[in-house]
Amino acid sequence: MEQNSSITSNKKAALVSVISNSSLILLKLIISFLTGSISILSEALHSLSDLFASVITFFSVKYSETPPDEKHPYGHGRIENVTASVEAILIIVAAIYIFFEAFIRFLHPAEIQLPFLGIIIMSISFISNLFVSNYLYKIAKKTKSLALEGDALHLKADMFSSLAMIAGFVLIWVFDWHIIDSIFAFAVAIYMLIEGYILFKKSFNPLMDQAIEKEELKAILSTFEENKYQIHDLKTRKSGNTIFADVHLELPPQMPLQEVHDICDKIEILLSDKLPGIIVNIHVEPNKI
Repeated sequence: MEQNSSITSNKKAALVSVISNSSLILLKLIISFLTGSISILSEALHSLSDLFASVITFFSVKYSETPPDEKHPYGHGRIENVTASVEAILIIVAAIYIFFEAFIRFLHPAEIQLPFLGIIIMSISFISNLFVSNYLYKIAKKTKSLALEGDALHLKADMFSSLAMIAGFVLIWVFDWHIIDSIFAFAVAIYMLIEGYILFKKSFNPLMDQAIEKEELKAILSTFEENKYQIHDLKTRKSGNTIFADVHLELPPQMPLQEVHDICDKIEILLSDKLPGIIVNIHVEPNKI
């Protein structure tokens, strides 16, 4: 029941993101055409990359929750890592394009028409992304969805760039400093490059079977320490939001098999309480007396 609830929450959150980004792209493209602003065009392209990310996220979240099958005995969780990596690449490509266009505009400045429209659309963008990103982060934290977390990160980046651009359009409107338009486009491009790198690093590393985060590892180790169980060769990895752990547990050689089995079940329950959804493989060995 809890898993079905998580799947529904993830799908709903991804759909909200798709609708929000689609609406913002349309508005930004219209205002960019009316004002001739390269910075608003850059924001439209940023939102377009977010839309692609949202669409990818929607389908990856749906696919990642598919139960394990014969060809995928460990489940389909890594699709979230793959799609988050693709999202990061999309952000980087869009940033490079924006940087190029901003450079051309910097060399050949153009007057921005109706700058107050820029203030209005970027204010709408900021408010929309504020609510949607907070909602996505809330669901991502609850369901441990990397894809939703990446989507929320995109929108958070949009929020800060929107604030900066609002300030820029105020300066254009008041002081007629039109070169600021290309400068802010540069700023958006640089921010997107950093954002893309961070997301790519976070999503790609698990594909290389990187160990889980220190806090998660600490939770596993503390479970064994609290119950005075001796272990060695602990190995961990992550697939989507699922943690996999392999560990060698040392027990007395004369211990009955049923008792060994009960201890393993107990450990699995204790670990699941701390790290919901964890799959642990316990190899039992006789301890050295």
